[in-house]
Amino acid sequence: AELLQAVDNYLEDADDVATKKTIVRYGMHFIGFLRAHIVKEDGLFISMAEMHLDQKRKEKVAQLFAEIEKSKER
Repeated sequence: AELLQAVDNYLEDADDVATKKTIVRYGMHFIGFLRAHIVKEDGLFISMAEMHLDQKRKEKVAQLFAEIEKSKER
């Protein structure tokens, strides 16, 4: 409720410090949650891939990731 009220205030062009602090506080909390979730998923994904992929498939995955990273450089 507090965040929704702060967002409503902000959208109504409220330029007060308390509104901004509330939004930032909730935003930082959400960012922390997402980071922890991503780390957990990354660890789980890597473990599952190690258990279920044979060497040939692991090499193919590595090759595809390398291609993706190379395409980002362009």
